[in-house]
Amino acid sequence: MVGRTAAGPVTTHAADDVFSRQHAERPSTRAVLLTKVPAAASGGVGARDRVAAAIRWTADDGSARTGRTLVETGQKSGARIIIWRDARSELTIEPPGPTEAACGPAFMGTATGAGALARWRIGRRRIAQRGTEWNGVEPQWRHRTR
Repeated sequence: MVGRTAAGPVTTHAADDVFSRQHAERPSTRAVLLTKVPAAASGGVGARDRVAAAIRWTADDGSARTGRTLVETGQKSGARIIIWRDARSELTIEPPGPTEAACGPAFMGTATGAGALARWRIGRRRIAQRGTEWNGVEPQWRHRTR
């Protein structure tokens, strides 16, 4: 049980290191939307539809780059957006935010705790079942060995 208790903070610290490294390896930069992105077709309240659109950004070496990424609908050509890129200035996904970063270790800790509780309860049930079975078998067994 002590090992499981210590595993929580160790896992959280390791996850923080991973998320910090991901943010360092995936810097954000501004890009320009090259085409108009029509409004969302769903029209639902709070809907955040995203579609692939052409964009342009400047790499670290000053060269112009173009590519496609998912952008929110309803934007005009020339709109400035934030993108994430890797060490080669290629497009990559956004690194996890603070909420996502906290959810991973929290989920793993909860799952580990739930698994430990389930194993403990199953073990207790098996011990009780063996006791019941032994109570039924033991008188016969003792009688045969006398």
